[in-house]
Amino acid sequence: MGITEDNPDYGYGNNDLVVTSNWTVTFLEGQLAVSCTVAPTNAQTDAITQLYVGLTNPTDSFRFYCSGSVTALHGSPPSGNAMTGFSQTYLYDPTVHGNTVRSIVFGYVQTSLGSSSFMLQQLVTVG
Repeated sequence: MGITEDNPDYGYGNNDLVVTSNWTVTFLEGQLAVSCTVAPTNAQTDAITQLYVGLTNPTDSFRFYCSGSVTALHGSPPSGNAMTGFSQTYLYDPTVHGNTVRSIVFGYVQTSLGSSSFMLQQLVTVG
């Protein structure tokens, strides 16, 4: 399996607000899974408040194979926090859907100017 970057800044100008790590997509024993950790670039003042991760059909991003979300539960999260999102499914079949999926990470960062969104994406070749 390989991961190829595909327009990680497509559609959103706020992607410089976050740093991603541990971005992993796996396909093992018929299960497709994605996980990613996101932290604010400005750890002194900013905080991640919501994080969504998902895997979609690369030709039709409205056709999700799976998605998951994490939200700060109590009040405002502390500055410099990080969130890890995870999602998995058995509904993806490379013999039916092809060998490429699009991994999407979307969320919100609380800054001194209010809440800002970000969206990162990568194409992933399975198999």
